[in-house]
This record gives sequence, C-alpha cells and structure tokens, in this order.
Amino acid sequence: MRNGTTHVADGPMAQAQEQLAGWFILECANQARAEQIAARLPDAPFGFVEVRPLFSDSGENM
Repeated sequence: MRNGTTHVADGPMAQAQEQLAGWFILECANQARAEQIAARLPDAPFGFVEVRPLFSDSGENM
C-alpha cells in the first residue's frame, strides 16, 4: 500500500527482517479478498504484508 494504491507482486517472498510484526490467519473466499484485507492492516503503508494460502481449494495443506 503506497500513496493509497495497493501493489501486488508474485514473489519473491519478503525477507525475514521485513516479517517481524507477527501473522494473521484469515478465512477468505479467495486470494483477492485476503489481499483486500491485508491492504487495510495498519502496517501496509509502511512495510510489507505477505499473503500466503494455507490450504488449497481441495482443502489440502500447502
């Protein structure tokens, strides 16, 4: 989230020093909804918010 615009990249994953604030587990209908919620987090305008699926559409662990 920069200047009111959400930026999405397909990798590479954020570095360890960028991921020290914690994590959330969300139940969402799809990846796009998870990204919308992630963009609203307080740290989004200042750092990185990484969104990863935990389960595939079939319910298997990723």
